[in-house]
Amino acid sequence: MKQIYKIHNNETTVRVLNSEVSAVRKKDIVKKAVRVIEDGYIGISGGLGDIDESKLEMEARENLSIGIPYPYKMEEVQMKEVNINECTLDHHSLMSTVEDIMAFLRKDYPEFDFSEVATLVETEVHFKDDRGTNLKYADKHVNLGFLMKEKALANLFDGFIGYGGRKYDHNRFIETSRMFLDGYKTKLEMPEEDELPILIVDDSIFHGRLMKDLNGERYGNGSSLVANKVNEKIFNEKINIVQDFNPLTAHRPFFDMEGVVNKNYEYTLVENGVLKACYTDKKNASEYDLLETGSASGEYDDIPALQMTHLTLKTDSKNLEETVKKGIIIVIAAGGDYTSDGSYATPVQKAFLYEDGKIKGVLPEFQLRSHLFKMLGDDYIGTFDSPFYLGDHEKVTVTKMKIDK
Repeated sequence: MKQIYKIHNNETTVRVLNSEVSAVRKKDIVKKAVRVIEDGYIGISGGLGDIDESKLEMEARENLSIGIPYPYKMEEVQMKEVNINECTLDHHSLMSTVEDIMAFLRKDYPEFDFSEVATLVETEVHFKDDRGTNLKYADKHVNLGFLMKEKALANLFDGFIGYGGRKYDHNRFIETSRMFLDGYKTKLEMPEEDELPILIVDDSIFHGRLMKDLNGERYGNGSSLVANKVNEKIFNEKINIVQDFNPLTAHRPFFDMEGVVNKNYEYTLVENGVLKACYTDKKNASEYDLLETGSASGEYDDIPALQMTHLTLKTDSKNLEETVKKGIIIVIAAGGDYTSDGSYATPVQKAFLYEDGKIKGVLPEFQLRSHLFKMLGDDYIGTFDSPFYLGDHEKVTVTKMKIDK
């Protein structure tokens, strides 16, 4: 069997330095690979540019002699195309939008410098085989990510403003940026409490750990904290975690590197706190007798493998303002880690006090500590649709944690 995997990315990047547009870069790159699967082995060949498939197929057949096993059942023939054409910005308007943002920042927040990039990505990913499978994903979205530095301080950076999505609304972006930047300008003392709800706007505190512990290979070899716990309650009963390949929310193809398409583009790993599955590719599902979730990834010309996936906590709560009267929004928490048993501690370099639905100001540095099974267990408060305009489908996860001042 022959498979073709092709990626076409057309990108415009606007670079910002010291609150001024410093450069514009454009890239238009095609990557193509052909895989040949015969008698339980796989050969692959790829390269940059729209290379002739017959040439790549010949090289892939030659590479079968390397002897890389691939004795896995192929997917049923599928044909599906998803073309998302909702982006309100384009390659021509990106620079003027960034210049408008910087003009606002220079005028209203001259005490800060802003750097980094805005990128508009137009991507097309195509997977097909010689049996008739034909899967195609096309999309365009924008990422604005600007690091903020207080001119009076010696730090490399002190915060950020940003947005990621398709339906960019300039007025809402300015409103949210003003909310955050006014918060950075207001310096507060630490609250008296030793424990408070912690608002996590990017899942950074536990997302990486979930990637490890819900990984099928780690589950199978026993190195996961949830090993041998399928069908057991491991987290708070409110929690539902899915492998999310919905292109509308995940900004990625709806299929994996092996051409697997899940129903509604997602696979439930944790349902109402109960572990149902760990994410897998064909190899690890076969090797450890696990459910196959379609999470193969890798470079376009790699053998599909299990690396990372896209995990999402489903929204399970409403009205953040009423639920959390007082809490802390984490902005920068670098240098923390988990112990082997799941205990967690991290220094927090930047955080906001959140009270009565408003950002009150920025707090001095402190430390947080907890445990994975407490953060997502008894101390878990909920996952909310984000009230902050950082993207089209952003969420905020809230859990209580201990504060060391």
